[in-house]
Amino acid sequence: MADKIKAVIFDVGNVVSIPKYSKFYQQIIYYLRDILSRFTDRKGRLQKYIKAYGMTHKIDEGVLKIIKALKSAGYMTPALSNATIEKLRAYEALELDKHLHPLLVSAELGFEKPDAKVFEIAAQKIGVKPSECIFIDDKEQNVEGAVSAGYKGIVFKNAEHLKEELKACGVRIE
Repeated sequence: MADKIKAVIFDVGNVVSIPKYSKFYQQIIYYLRDILSRFTDRKGRLQKYIKAYGMTHKIDEGVLKIIKALKSAGYMTPALSNATIEKLRAYEALELDKHLHPLLVSAELGFEKPDAKVFEIAAQKIGVKPSECIFIDDKEQNVEGAVSAGYKGIVFKNAEHLKEELKACGVRIE
């Protein structure tokens, strides 16, 4: 018998956190941030990075609604991202940690997606078996890495598709 799903693990970029603007405008904002960062110390650069990320990204409201429904139904909703410590701080500034807990980042775990090891470590950190997890990412190779570690996987397209895929995996949410 298959293990019951206990955790639905989300990638952040292009799944939960989506761009507010086109790539062109994002690049301009990041370029200006990089120029300004040359005139500040490390702490100042971190603050500029966090501000730039907040200016260029927002939480996908449809996905947030699903996350809240999953939490209400008793599922764990951590995040697993190939992010730096700086990007982790930006995620916290967007208050993603209120909805995705814990925020697991490759910079702290020592491995990156799609390496199966990062998925094994993530399952250990949240106290479940890989077979009790579903991993959601917009990159197929990362989902394949999760599946190779024993997870179920969903390639993210949009919130409505995600809801249908979760139902197909036996996850019941309203």
